[in-house]
Amino acid sequence: MTDIKDINPQGVYSLGEAAKFVPSTRRAGSCVHVRTLYRWVERGHLTAHRPPNGYGLYVSGAELLRLLHADKIPEWTGRTPAERNRACDAAMRELGLE
Repeated sequence: MTDIKDINPQGVYSLGEAAKFVPSTRRAGSCVHVRTLYRWVERGHLTAHRPPNGYGLYVSGAELLRLLHADKIPEWTGRTPAERNRACDAAMRELGLE
């Protein structure tokens, strides 16, 4: 994980670069996955912009600092793919379809 002091408020970061600055709420000492930032953009927690060529999403340094200084980083609310698969397998066993 990269230090928050390295964020340039006038800079522009790809979501992959920005993910390195955002700490994970699930694992201490690690950063969020880039897909998490995509979900936050989709849900309105983070503002990102597409460049004229339409490739990728970019977030400003100021927006990234706003997110990190917010009272609370958005909580993870879903299940991981592995958790979904285990639940599906358990349901199939319970129904006798496996």
